[in-house]
Amino acid sequence: MKFLIIHLLLVLVSGSALSGELRSKDELSVNMLLGISPYGLMQIELQKKEHSVGLGFPPRLFYRHFSKPDSNSLFFGLYCGARHKSPHEFERTFNGVVYNDKETEDAGFGIGHRWQWSSGWNLSASFSIHYAHDEYTKSGLPKKIDNSMILFPGLNIGYKF
Repeated sequence: MKFLIIHLLLVLVSGSALSGELRSKDELSVNMLLGISPYGLMQIELQKKEHSVGLGFPPRLFYRHFSKPDSNSLFFGLYCGARHKSPHEFERTFNGVVYNDKETEDAGFGIGHRWQWSSGWNLSASFSIHYAHDEYTKSGLPKKIDNSMILFPGLNIGYKF
């Protein structure tokens, strides 16, 4: 753990030493993010002024609005996920029958806060109301549908170019 903290501090310090001045609010910026979030585990975001659009993985398309584009800021966002199959064998039982294939579509909206440092590094925390539409299939049987809504927390670290 000590190694991880020291490494992270060195990266933050080196980024601030090389960053120069903050860019103008009118310029287009790119933010690369990693972490657990309803917007995706990996994200790329294009931002101009207070508006941003992005792509996430698993497949997500999202929009966020920032109250202060180039500093610590509250944001709200909307996202939707493309229909995708579960990447691994997934089992769910309905009325004693085990279904092993799953396809999901999802969407949601949320609010969060981004801490932006002049080095380009940022940290985001968010909460979203997440809706999922899951379809389970098994050869020779009708598909089963399960809809759910959950509170989905998120935490990301990113770098804004």
